[in-house]
Amino acid sequence: MADPLDCETGRQGGFSLNRAVSKEATRVVMPPGAKVLAAEPFTVVLPDQSQKRYFLKCATGQGAKPLVEEEYHSACAINEIVPGLVPQAAGWGEYREGDTKVFFFLGDYHDMDLSAAPEPSWAKSFAHQLEDVIKYDNEINGPWPEYDAACKQLIDGVIPRLLGALQSDGRSIEPALIHGDLWEQNVGIDMETGETILFDPGSTYAHNEMEFGTWRASWAYHFNSPVYMRLYQRQIEPSEPVDEWDDRNRLYSLHPYLNDSAGHPGSISRQTAYNDMLYLCEKYAPLESLEKYSPENDISVTGAYVQHSTHTMREAHLSQSSAS
Repeated sequence: MADPLDCETGRQGGFSLNRAVSKEATRVVMPPGAKVLAAEPFTVVLPDQSQKRYFLKCATGQGAKPLVEEEYHSACAINEIVPGLVPQAAGWGEYREGDTKVFFFLGDYHDMDLSAAPEPSWAKSFAHQLEDVIKYDNEINGPWPEYDAACKQLIDGVIPRLLGALQSDGRSIEPALIHGDLWEQNVGIDMETGETILFDPGSTYAHNEMEFGTWRASWAYHFNSPVYMRLYQRQIEPSEPVDEWDDRNRLYSLHPYLNDSAGHPGSISRQTAYNDMLYLCEKYAPLESLEKYSPENDISVTGAYVQHSTHTMREAHLSQSSAS
């Protein structure tokens, strides 16, 4: 085993490890009693004599600092939402090599095969988004065992089947930047130019069809007309399988419904979303213990309209006037 690294010279293995990196590692990464053994890759021996390896990235030049700082904060944020999706970030900092500033990033090291194609992940991505809003809704509106059972079956059975089909049997989808909350009250006409203006975005990269889940919602009064979707589909063809487009639309509508339910406790949105879950479960992942879907409570069947309770925002319009 190599001797522990000298933190003053930073010399070990095949390249030097600057003492600023060692100090940052000591501060953030290493528990008391740990020592740096090598820099090929960056290896630490823990007090119990086990070893842990870390990845070190160094960058110089214009943009180097935001590059490593943003990687650190991005990795931390992603791991808070989906633990383990990216290597755990350990720290970042800077040091000098002569007159050159060097910025570094430290993170967990993983042996990875980069030659294999990544697993198609839109179904998992949407499931994570939906799980978050389900949790939010439950925190606001309280537990509901039948609803929780339908949510679980939807996550475990429906989403892998319905959205997994988009990226199976040679099919593929391309991520699109969507508005995220596109409905009538977030679309206006500029009175000076006559141009259409979209506002109040909650943008994310997603399957483009997710944009139109809100158009199905009970508070849509123009966009729920099939003519709008047909006009869109003349420009952007529906994803394959085409005959499952409406079921995907029903699935995507759950996200705005549950957001509305959490934002307006006691609204009909939660019951509507629950009924839509039952429909999808019966069709794609039947489970005898679930309650039965009710067509009488299906907005797409009854055509019922429920006014959406939007938050009121007061805007001050300042005008110049002559002093009295």
